[in-house]
Amino acid sequence: MKQLKNIFLGVVFFSTALYSLETIGIVLPKHHLHLTFAIDGKVSDILVKEGDLITKNTAIMQLEDTFQRYDAKRKELIYKDTALVDSLIHNEKLLKEMVDSTRTLYENTKSISKDELISLEIRYYETLGQLAATQQKKLIENIEYKMSNTVLESHSLKAPISGVITKINYDVGEWIRSGDVVAELVSYKECYVEFNIEKKNIADLKVGDTLSLKVKSSDDTYIQKTSKVVFISAVADKSSGLVRIKTEFQNKNLSITPGLSAIVTLQRKAEQESDALSDGLIPLESAEQ
Repeated sequence: MKQLKNIFLGVVFFSTALYSLETIGIVLPKHHLHLTFAIDGKVSDILVKEGDLITKNTAIMQLEDTFQRYDAKRKELIYKDTALVDSLIHNEKLLKEMVDSTRTLYENTKSISKDELISLEIRYYETLGQLAATQQKKLIENIEYKMSNTVLESHSLKAPISGVITKINYDVGEWIRSGDVVAELVSYKECYVEFNIEKKNIADLKVGDTLSLKVKSSDDTYIQKTSKVVFISAVADKSSGLVRIKTEFQNKNLSITPGLSAIVTLQRKAEQESDALSDGLIPLESAEQ
């Protein structure tokens, strides 16, 4: 009988059944941002603390910006000062009326000399030119005003997404350089599990498929989730021969903490030539009894 069992264990057979495979992956947040300033500066205020749950556009850190605020205010006053433009517009209208009436008198009665008409027209066109140049200058002042506001805004670091502040690397009074990571922001309302598996075990898996997974919670129970495959590497690792897979799931109640391991269940079709022992379809311990 033992001989027969040994022979059976080596048999190669065909099957169309489904069976489950389980593999271990790591839960990672979909968004883990390393926040930086685009400019150098000294930290004047930190507006959040580690662990805070913040919404998009919440101010996180502020750099010293006294000079920039004064500069922005000065350029705002310059841009919004329209006294000269208003005056030139008014003068242009008056001169236009004077030119028209003078031309009428010159053409009909000749009571006005041609030189007087030409002199008045020159004044009118000079005013037109001055008005056009002043209006163009106002456009430039508007651009400079917006640029000063942009520089001012760059002294404030705001959250690009909603999430949790997991790390703050600088304190008030410290000098930072552009590109330095000053804070880390994690959004884990959406997470993904990344795992590696042999190519033969994912022959039927494709992007968009759903996989079941479970993650151990703080009270040692398992939280079940349904995830969607979003990435299957086209290239296997050279040394191990494993293929990297990413599968996403919703974590809106924040019940799962990133960094934990997850058990991912895959359904594999066995409609292929298989060796019972090498594919793990028959446990060794049960076969030897």
